[in-house]
Amino acid sequence: MADTPASGCGPHQCLGQPLARPEPQIVYGTLHRRTPGLRPAVACEEIEFVPEETIYGVRALPVTW
Repeated sequence: MADTPASGCGPHQCLGQPLARPEPQIVYGTLHRRTPGLRPAVACEEIEFVPEETIYGVRALPVTW
């Protein structure tokens, strides 16, 4: 979470940002340990990315295990 409009920047930076930074690593690490067979249900070429400048991510990520 770099300085984005969602978390603010400078004096208007979100107070929860230090907590929000490690959350994805913790969540995905725990998910991987608990469901070791988890994998994408579609080919990588079929994964659609969000076409916006302020958000980087995927529209949906179907998985199977």
